[in-house]
Amino acid sequence: MANNLQILEILLQKVAEKRTSFPDPKKDYFETYQEIVGDLRRNVYDAINAGLAANSEEQGLYTDHGKEHFDTVILYAGQMLNLHHEGDLDGVVELVTKCQWVLTPYELYLLLLGIRLHDVGNIYGRENHEKNILKVIKDYGVPHLSKDRIEAKKVAIIGGAHGGKSRCGSKDTIGLMQETGGDGHLGDVDFKKIAAIVRFADEICENRFRAPSGGDAAIPEHNLIFHKFARSIVSSSVRNQTLSIKFSLDVEDLVQTYKTSKVDPTAEKTLPEFFLDRIRKTEIERRYCARFLPDGANLKEVAVDVEVVKYDEYDDIETLERRQFTLKERDYPGAAEDILSSEVKEFMAMDNIKQLSHTRGTECA
Repeated sequence: MANNLQILEILLQKVAEKRTSFPDPKKDYFETYQEIVGDLRRNVYDAINAGLAANSEEQGLYTDHGKEHFDTVILYAGQMLNLHHEGDLDGVVELVTKCQWVLTPYELYLLLLGIRLHDVGNIYGRENHEKNILKVIKDYGVPHLSKDRIEAKKVAIIGGAHGGKSRCGSKDTIGLMQETGGDGHLGDVDFKKIAAIVRFADEICENRFRAPSGGDAAIPEHNLIFHKFARSIVSSSVRNQTLSIKFSLDVEDLVQTYKTSKVDPTAEKTLPEFFLDRIRKTEIERRYCARFLPDGANLKEVAVDVEVVKYDEYDDIETLERRQFTLKERDYPGAAEDILSSEVKEFMAMDNIKQLSHTRGTECA
């Protein structure tokens, strides 16, 4: 692991050298983190996809939830904190150790563990997976955490708030958690802030590499639209408090209707409908998580660049139409607002898509 550290992990490695910044000064928190991650890689991560496929109510082939997924969420969490490469750490290490940064040393440690364990519950199936973090820690004997119930509970609270519903049935899983929790002797841990970073970093980590590289034949029909969407994501990155996503949508995929459930054979959706649902959800999640994030981790908008393309008989790509738009708050707070503009909806309207499918592009991608 040491040679493949994400930027936030390098930050923890440097910060952990000053042990007095952590609750237990006798413990090397980076070494502890490495041991936990090493165990997850050996014993848990490789079993998640199989468990997700076999144990979910909707059995099938889900987008990848293996070890690369957890690495990617950490990557995006770093980008949210304006850390893109090791050079960005200049000056940050000192700020963290002095508790003058977005995260304290112990909060950084808990953030990384929250990400490393947020989706492990999928090994028992997708349903309530966010509530099964402690079960995985216990059943798989995850080192350190399986013997420290207090710290394990902190990690489960943070990682478990990335989705699902609270006990009272609310989707406000972050807002309903406790404000802070003690870290031993160094003050409070802001659970909501850390959970919001985990949640939005997980939300935006969808990408084409999470879809299988082969053809569509091996993908169950009720899973196909999810993989089509993932494959359409050309790039996604966070910089200067903006999430930028670029999509390339095959017009032949856009005119099809897809099953979305194995349990309910009547459930179906077109890819344009699915696309609009997903980008709307991304913006809703951005606004929700913004409630709990300080400026140093907050995103102000989502910039979307989408092109509709057509493949010719030689697999060359023609761009039929391209649009760029930004999702953010625009109206007076409390006023009625539709998150998606009429321009976006008209662009993805089936009449427009069908018209594009019969035209020839004027530029090559």
